[in-house]
Amino acid sequence: PHLPSDARWLDVGAGSGEFAFLLHRLGLSVTALEPNQGYADYVSDALCVPVFPGFLEDLPIPSTPFDAVSCFHMLEHHPNPVAALRLVAALLRPDGLLAIEVPNAAFPHTHPDSRFHPAHLVHFTASNLEFAARSAGFQPVSLQTSSDGGVLCGVFRLSPQSAPPGIPAVTVEAFRQAELERSPLRYYSSPAVWNRTLR
Repeated sequence: PHLPSDARWLDVGAGSGEFAFLLHRLGLSVTALEPNQGYADYVSDALCVPVFPGFLEDLPIPSTPFDAVSCFHMLEHHPNPVAALRLVAALLRPDGLLAIEVPNAAFPHTHPDSRFHPAHLVHFTASNLEFAARSAGFQPVSLQTSSDGGVLCGVFRLSPQSAPPGIPAVTVEAFRQAELERSPLRYYSSPAVWNRTLR
């Protein structure tokens, strides 16, 4: 709802390209960025979406900036999310939009033994996702949790005046306390876990 129909869009970490393909079908000018060569070939050959096979750091600054960038389940794999978001900022027009989706580290209904995926280098809550975005020069347009609570979805606008709000100590302490209280017994005795499984 925030974009004109002729927006130029970059999908960072496009994977098998479904989102980029849908944008392309809607008539937007889309470029997919995907470091996995197999996925990049599929996006280009099967979905006919222009693709840059490489990492965010490999992408040259375009002569015409993008109107929007999406990073869906990519940011948690980056060793320095703020640096990655600053690279994204350099690719955008001055008031460009950024759409982010990441796993919600504060989601309470995950088994303690599978809390941390080895490929996830950074774990986000709403507070530190907003902090990272603001640290890179973005301000939130919307930041919400998916209907089941497992994913954070945010839209941010580039705004050089944006300043990191800081993360209140009480927020950090609440997250730490929640982590300490996790246990297999709590997981298996939670009705929410079984309702989610049945759903």
